[in-house]
Amino acid sequence: PNGEWQLFVVDDSQNNSGSISGGWSLDITTTPIVPPTPPSCSAPSFSPTNFQTGINPTNLAVADFNNDNKPDLAVTNQVTNDVSILLGNGDGTFAPQALFSAGSSPYAVVAGKFNADNNFDLAVANSGSNNVSILLGNGNGTFSAPVNFFVGSNPISIASGDFNNDTKADLVVANFGGFFSGTVSVLLGNGTGGFTTGTSVRTRTQPAFVTVANFNGDAFQDIIVANFGSDSVSTFFGNGAGTFQLNQNIPTGAGPVGIEVADFGADGIADLAVANYNADTITFCSGTASGGFVGCTLNNPAGGANPISITSADFVGSGTKSTATALSGSNLVKVLTSNVSVGQNPNAVKSADFNSDGKPDIVTANFGSNDVSVLINSCSAARGNIFDYNGDRRTDYAVFRPGTSSYFINSLNQTGAAKTFARPNDKLVPADYDGDRRTDYAIYRPANGLWFVIDQNSRPIYFTQFGLPEDVPVPADYDGDGKADIAVWRPSDGNWYVRRSSDNAVQVLTFGMNGDKPAPADYDGDGKDDLAIFRPSTGVWYIWKSSDGQYIITQFGISEDKTVVGDYDGDGRSDIAVWRPSTGAWYVLKSSDGGFVAVGWGMTGDIPVVGDYEGDGKFDFAVWRPTDNIWYVRKSSDNGASYFQWGLSTDIPIPSAFVR
Repeated sequence: PNGEWQLFVVDDSQNNSGSISGGWSLDITTTPIVPPTPPSCSAPSFSPTNFQTGINPTNLAVADFNNDNKPDLAVTNQVTNDVSILLGNGDGTFAPQALFSAGSSPYAVVAGKFNADNNFDLAVANSGSNNVSILLGNGNGTFSAPVNFFVGSNPISIASGDFNNDTKADLVVANFGGFFSGTVSVLLGNGTGGFTTGTSVRTRTQPAFVTVANFNGDAFQDIIVANFGSDSVSTFFGNGAGTFQLNQNIPTGAGPVGIEVADFGADGIADLAVANYNADTITFCSGTASGGFVGCTLNNPAGGANPISITSADFVGSGTKSTATALSGSNLVKVLTSNVSVGQNPNAVKSADFNSDGKPDIVTANFGSNDVSVLINSCSAARGNIFDYNGDRRTDYAVFRPGTSSYFINSLNQTGAAKTFARPNDKLVPADYDGDRRTDYAIYRPANGLWFVIDQNSRPIYFTQFGLPEDVPVPADYDGDGKADIAVWRPSDGNWYVRRSSDNAVQVLTFGMNGDKPAPADYDGDGKDDLAIFRPSTGVWYIWKSSDGQYIITQFGISEDKTVVGDYDGDGRSDIAVWRPSTGAWYVLKSSDGGFVAVGWGMTGDIPVVGDYEGDGKFDFAVWRPTDNIWYVRKSSDNGASYFQWGLSTDIPIPSAFVR
């Protein structure tokens, strides 16, 4: 970007310096700005609601069947030989089911566009009649009468893709069959809703599941099959002509019945997860660029009985996909470390955003209770600087020791090595300057206006002069790129000087006057921190919203109060808040409903240490007491208390860095 560039030369010692002599050149490669990722939560949280289906639902598909841009559900009902259509309202709820006939014992369904009208259609694998029913969608949530195409014996899984590169949707069907036979039927689409029989794929015994992916990056779609009877999965490379060649047989746990192919390692390569019904385990394998799978761990505990189906999404906003597993024998869905109760005997699980909040939700088809469970993702992360050095979305117990210029950080009782960085008179300016979701080590040196920022591996992010001795450092994400910007506020003229990380440009804005306390934060929830000041002389807050350029002016607090801004109600917007040293009282003006909260927590001499210590998306009331070095946290989840001793009486608690 345009602006100032600097060359950093560092070695293992922060005390060494020098110069470069002789001729040298510097090649610079720039990359486009990456959009910021949303804040992540520490653990998933779901709120389930059940909706009625037909009798013994076995499988489901998610698509927009009535063209209203809201996800709907199609559910196969094995006993009633039909498909339930539940139209989504876009808020996580669904209209009562409408039923459409299929074949005998429909067991699996896939949504696709099988003719040229751009409406979603259905393909249903009927395990009792050994055929596939095609139900063409009318675009309003209704479907035409089924047209059937024969496949192999006992089809129980179906997937769609373009296997012969004619831009028309084709189908593959796993035929469970007898123990000694195992085939996958191939149906090649003609683009008008009809299909012709292709060359079937011979696989190992009792294929129970089939799915489609491109494993080797050759532009041809491949398939992978779970072989229930031989405790393995088989991958087949497509040749672009509608036929497939065996690539790899991979051992699994006992009774594999579900497969999920996704990039779990965030390396751009598809990995593999397999649900092993009889072993109560999950098999994980890492993918390779050539389309193979290696490093498999066969029997990772599934967290319950009879894992039967598996899906994946970024459920906690971490930037990495994780699995959700339907545990048929436990009436649970396992998501990361959380168990979520659903209906009886969940037989299939899918993920989609059912309430339009940008977070992936979950739905299960429950064979034993004749319903679907819709699990709305209530994962939330507190907005603002939460002083999280290890990326677990919880505020860490962290202190800076001026006597040794050392940081001591403790996260969930896991103590890291002390980090020596800064000088005794430096000002702490901890924030996430590189956008990796972890707080960086950072100082501002008033004597010369020096900013020095390093990441977790002591690699320099900034080493630059920006500011005067009188300035107040106010780093925050003013440009909304997910990275904290270097910034100062100058009391003598009320000017804010912001060096944007997105383009390295310097922005100067006048807001405030001498005697004010700067308190930048994202008060309007637009992903950009707003300019804000608290005026102790009048108890008035002035906020300049980045979303629309308008001002918020409100009286809240008295002259002795300390600013303790944070997202206390978990609505994604920072709340105006103060802590009163004389009484130990916290006062919060909630952004969610304008309500007022007053809580006594702390006493004179304590230091407020704002943050989200639980990782539930809401800031907790917390103080650090120098007389006993104990952190006192009042948990937002249940108003209970937690206590932790960390630090020495002469330390500076890092979460107090921007309390003013």
